[in-house]
Amino acid sequence: MAISGEVSGTTATLVVINGFTVTVESVGDSRCILDTQGGEVQLLTVDNCLEKNAEERERVSASGGEVGRLNLFGGQEF
Repeated sequence: MAISGEVSGTTATLVVINGFTVTVESVGDSRCILDTQGGEVQLLTVDNCLEKNAEERERVSASGGEVGRLNLFGGQEF
């Protein structure tokens, strides 16, 4: 099955453990979840999806980026 480049994307999540320090980085909507020994689950990342995350849209706009919808040749908006 072919996937159109206009609607596809990529995500990445990186975890580095150095002794007792855990560093987490993510781009896109991949999630990093910590399962503790006590059974508690903690979400360590937030989605960077501009459509779903108002805080991320504001951050992009504040740094000079533009946020909007893309309409290709009168077709479906993305």
